[in-house]
Amino acid sequence: MGCFRTRYLPTIPAWILLGGVFLAPFARAESLETAVLDAVNRHPGVEAALAGRDAAIESQNEAYSAFFPEVRASAAAGRVYGDNSTSRGLSTTRGAGFSGLAEASLTATQLLFDANATRNRVEAAQARRSSANINVIDVRETVALRAVQAYLSVLRARDILGMANVYREKITNYIGKIESRVKEGASDASELSQAQDLAIMMDNALAGYRADLETALAAYQESVGRMPEEPLSPPKGLISALPATLDAALAQAHATHPMLRAAGYQAVAASHERDAEKSALLPDLTAEASWYRKDLADVIGGESTDARGLVRMNWSFSTGGADLARVRRKDHEYAESKARRDEVARQVDLEVRQAWANLEMTRKQGTLARARVGLNESLLKTYETQFEGAKVSMLQILQAENSLFGARTESANAGWRAMAAGYGLLAGMGGLQTSMNMVGAKDDPDPNPKRGFVALGLNKE
Repeated sequence: MGCFRTRYLPTIPAWILLGGVFLAPFARAESLETAVLDAVNRHPGVEAALAGRDAAIESQNEAYSAFFPEVRASAAAGRVYGDNSTSRGLSTTRGAGFSGLAEASLTATQLLFDANATRNRVEAAQARRSSANINVIDVRETVALRAVQAYLSVLRARDILGMANVYREKITNYIGKIESRVKEGASDASELSQAQDLAIMMDNALAGYRADLETALAAYQESVGRMPEEPLSPPKGLISALPATLDAALAQAHATHPMLRAAGYQAVAASHERDAEKSALLPDLTAEASWYRKDLADVIGGESTDARGLVRMNWSFSTGGADLARVRRKDHEYAESKARRDEVARQVDLEVRQAWANLEMTRKQGTLARARVGLNESLLKTYETQFEGAKVSMLQILQAENSLFGARTESANAGWRAMAAGYGLLAGMGGLQTSMNMVGAKDDPDPNPKRGFVALGLNKE
């Protein structure tokens, strides 16, 4: 048994590693699309927008019900006392009487004509429903952008922290080498002090990098609703989704941005509401059918039945000017909604132009940062060669390493900023979800509990 254990136990770690190699491809890596999908399906802001859309759907149903007949029914039962010409004529002892009472009525009315006031109110409700539907997409765009920013922030913070940890180990190695050279007399104590000062500054920077990571994780928790699942995969395919020119970005934004479309529907709704108020100035016609039945003792009044079929004209006009004031108010609200739509168009235009400028800037900064990395790598190699010829000191090599670390972190930051700027441009155009192949939130969904969920798939209208 002892020989068995001695022979085979050392092979166990190898089997564990081999199993890890085979299982690694099956580990669930979280993608950007997965994180954004969870965010838009779970965020309370989206739930609030969905509830607002459902309220708009019911408002439309309420307005549409005015096309159908209205039925009113009433009934009453009790005991009454009467002293009238009937009771006085039938009673010989006194001029009044008591009786049980039972009465019921049923009335049905149907709108025949109201100068299209009801139709305009229905169309206004439909427009507001469409606006609420588009608002759901707009809220999801905002939530999706926040999730993207949080996702990229976590990746960036981890990337920089990893680079900083590697560089901190290099500083420790250099300090050890300089200490050895000081003992040998090849370097003086000032070089060691400067190297130790670099180590302290790096420790201070590491504390900041760790805080950045914790801040990014907190933002991820807020936007996605949970902590990230490991590992996170860097996003791909962003460049193909970006427009080629600023003009193309502006054209797409003005054509499809959900915030602009929602504002347009609000203007349409205000127009129909104005027309409805104007129609209310005219008389309306309704058909009415009613039936009434009353049962009393003969001493009070006896039985009576009344059945009618009528066409009724109704017209009311405020002599104080309330009707005309409502029309003027709706005129002003329509003008306001059109101005709001134009304001949103300018805001969309501004956001796209700013996002485009930011993207161009970060791209140029990334190019310059990569060039700086190349220069510092060449400088480090030169110093390492010169050190062999005793032309530079170990401290100078460490300082070159420090410059290279700064250049690499700046290049990495520039790359992450450029990626975030690209997604910011897509969000400014209102096409962030579309670029991720997310489908859901149709313009006219059925009001059921699962209609608001978004899934990954092909974008088909």
